[in-house]
Amino acid sequence: MVNPNIRRKDGHPFYAELQSFDDFEAVSDLTRYTPAPDDWLVVIADIKGSTQAISEGRYKDVNMVGAACITAVLNVTRNHEIPYVFGGDGATLMVPPDTLPRVRDALLKTRNLAQSGFGLTLRVGAVPVSRVRRDHIDVLVAKYCLSPGNYLAMFAGGGVGLVDKLVKEDDGTQGYVLADDAGNEEPDLEGLSCRWEPLAAQRGVMLSMLIQALAEDRTEAATTYRRVIAGLTEALGYDPQQNRPVQADNMKFRWPPSGLKAEARATQGGGGYGWRLVLDCSPDEVAAMEAALVGLRSEGLIAYGLHEADSALMTCLVFNLTDSEHVHFIDGADGGFAMAARQLKQQLADRLLDA
Repeated sequence: MVNPNIRRKDGHPFYAELQSFDDFEAVSDLTRYTPAPDDWLVVIADIKGSTQAISEGRYKDVNMVGAACITAVLNVTRNHEIPYVFGGDGATLMVPPDTLPRVRDALLKTRNLAQSGFGLTLRVGAVPVSRVRRDHIDVLVAKYCLSPGNYLAMFAGGGVGLVDKLVKEDDGTQGYVLADDAGNEEPDLEGLSCRWEPLAAQRGVMLSMLIQALAEDRTEAATTYRRVIAGLTEALGYDPQQNRPVQADNMKFRWPPSGLKAEARATQGGGGYGWRLVLDCSPDEVAAMEAALVGLRSEGLIAYGLHEADSALMTCLVFNLTDSEHVHFIDGADGGFAMAARQLKQQLADRLLDA
């Protein structure tokens, strides 16, 4: 994913001024993370019943709605650099307080579109960082540099997980769920496109991976993630270029695109896991990585979810191709992240039963 906001003058420069880093192993270094401002809000958008929709073969629709949530927010916060994470069946973003009315309006319009255009129920909510800290949990943000000028937001501290829980448990009286009526207006989804064909695995398997450290202490969690990196690095060899899901050989533009129906419905009229990865792997690499994860799980350090597919889906958000201002949302085919989440959630549930 590439942050398309690099051209924007930011009135709230928290994320814009964060020092970035380009060493992937540093994502587990807590000194790279900065506490979010107290008055910013963590915004969650997720599709209810996404697993059922995916089992019905509607994973392209699910991905499109998840990407639409980010697009709608970015298009109403053009003067700010907004950290966000694409979750396959939804999104997590963090916004400054004075943008909340616009963000709320954009997401409620997207919720209406999800229902009317796709028959999907989108839940949206927002929780101030100050509320998260009342529970002695934090929201920490880092800025990983994928290439010059292109960044990926990283969250730590457990706060995003708490926000997800608060939004899902809100019975309408807590004020976290955004439930106002947005009427019949459409969100601004300018730039959203899904005209790339599925990305065929070049090495055998497109592996969607979710990993969550179980330690409550953030220093212990960081140590666990360093061990995860070491295990995956050893399993892969490690030439990061060879395992990227997007390669020149598997990018095929088609007209009319097979995703055009979903794109037309999304543009008519106008989640808290630790790590998410999509990798193009050989079967032997998959086995080696899973063995490393099994070992860490047996020590009680992590829970994880994996999903194998023969391709990945790429949805694009294009602002300006000339200036390389575009973002690629990647998920494994057949609902990669959502299906991996089922395994992770089962491991978390089994851990509670064994406690």
